[in-house]
Amino acid sequence: MKKHLLFAIALFAGLISVNAQDDMPLVWESRMDHKIVHTGTGTEERGFSYAASDKEITVFDNKTGKPKWNKKFKELAPKLGKIDDLIPFWESDVIFLFDRKMGKDVLAVVEMESGNFLWSTDKYQDVDEENVVYIPEEQSFAISLKKELVFIRARTGEERWSTAKFKGVVGKYVITPDGYMVMVNFVPSSLGALFTGFKNQIAKVDIRNGDIVWENTYVGRAERKVISRDFLYDLVLDGDKVMLMMN
Repeated sequence: MKKHLLFAIALFAGLISVNAQDDMPLVWESRMDHKIVHTGTGTEERGFSYAASDKEITVFDNKTGKPKWNKKFKELAPKLGKIDDLIPFWESDVIFLFDRKMGKDVLAVVEMESGNFLWSTDKYQDVDEENVVYIPEEQSFAISLKKELVFIRARTGEERWSTAKFKGVVGKYVITPDGYMVMVNFVPSSLGALFTGFKNQIAKVDIRNGDIVWENTYVGRAERKVISRDFLYDLVLDGDKVMLMMN
């Protein structure tokens, strides 16, 4: 028999005052017919959140708590019976679902708001939240692997190009008016062993085919804040010049 877990949200009524000692009133509560292992809360603008076990997921409305959809992972994607990892990419409205088999990870991508299956692959290994970057201007993902950087369409999984000349994860980037991307690399601390032959790199790439137009090194270390994940450096395009500002 499935375990029933109570999922509830309590919110403050009105503004927080210096005398905010009152109990938080219950706005809604909802029961879900599966365990809750993975959770994610969307913003007010997005209007929905999710809760999932290793076999089933529910996406629910933030205001009412009513489910928008509920599916077992084996119903969502043909190669998934269960999942070991779940990574939401809110800006692109998709969820990455992983069945991390021994040496052969299976990745399935699902539309978050509707629950529609988009695509699946076992081509990309050791994919983690920290080595995937969404590029909204191109509606594509830049996935940094051990030997190459791949650029794929978010909705179809189509690989647009790959390059072995850019090492590390895409950090700050700017898109130029003529269809190029200038980007700075960095290595998240948890993925340091993944990238061999790493060097500080700023590069201009033709976003249509992945050709590196030029590359250079930079002095310092490109890092992110621990909690907010904001970058501690900036990249600015000014006419025909690009400026990297560190520290």
